[in-house]
Amino acid sequence: MCIATVYIDDGKQTEVIMQDVTSVESTQDGLLITNILGEDKLLRASIKNIDFVKHSVALTPDKNSVH
Repeated sequence: MCIATVYIDDGKQTEVIMQDVTSVESTQDGLLITNILGEDKLLRASIKNIDFVKHSVALTPDKNSVH
């Protein structure tokens, strides 16, 4: 199983949003991230990069979003 940590990077700071993430799904309302326990978060953001070696997903917040 491959799990990841999701970060949000606004250009000034990087913040951990969720650990042990098993899926990231693009929805009409934003990105739905789910962890190994089944907990969900919906973020208005876009994917900046995914690093499979480091098991990390970096997101950039949408300009009008608050996380």
